[in-house]
Amino acid sequence: MKNTLILVLSLLCLACGNGNRFAEFSIEDVSKPHEFIDSVSASFGQHNTITCDIIGELDSSAAIEFHSYPNNHITGGIKLEKGKVNILNAYGDYYEGDTLLVKFIPKGSQKGHLKIRTRIN
Repeated sequence: MKNTLILVLSLLCLACGNGNRFAEFSIEDVSKPHEFIDSVSASFGQHNTITCDIIGELDSSAAIEFHSYPNNHITGGIKLEKGKVNILNAYGDYYEGDTLLVKFIPKGSQKGHLKIRTRIN
């Protein structure tokens, strides 16, 4: 009986911890546009925000846009400037479901790299 109770509690903790997952994308060629689909980071229940970390370096400006998927409705974005990029815990509203389309748009950038982490909360 005690082992069964421990197993049930462990499974409940695992299920509740689902909101801690994130999707991670890397961009090595910042001169070209990229698109990524985050279909793994959604927490259980109703969603209302996207949390995003962007780390790396750019030689010119660029942008990240967030779109609902599959209807491609733009829900927000972040402008990136030349130099080191260290954006942590940026967030925006998101009520569009369990899947997010992340678009990287170069606006003059030719060299650099980025790592993007998203989470649908």
